[in-house]
Amino acid sequence: MARVRIPRIVAGMPPAEFIDPTKQTVMNDAINAAMVTLMGEQSLEALCDMLRQTYQRNIELLRTLNERYFQSGDYVYERTKAVIDHCQEHRQQLVLFHA
Repeated sequence: MARVRIPRIVAGMPPAEFIDPTKQTVMNDAINAAMVTLMGEQSLEALCDMLRQTYQRNIELLRTLNERYFQSGDYVYERTKAVIDHCQEHRQQLVLFHA
């Protein structure tokens, strides 16, 4: 998603975010459900490998951007930080689940 959204946002498209926390939660849950469906019955190792590849591509994209997009308060910075935090939450849950 980042590879599609971030270049368009940098080009001036307004981000598709919800101010209402309930709507944002519904959207996050829908994205999580779609990801679970896409992942299917793959192993945790396969899932981690796919996520690493995705994150590597995202890092490559972010490296092409001007530094000004990495200031606290800027959409790209805040959204990237939120995605990292969100993934950390899932990682912690998976570690507990597979311990």
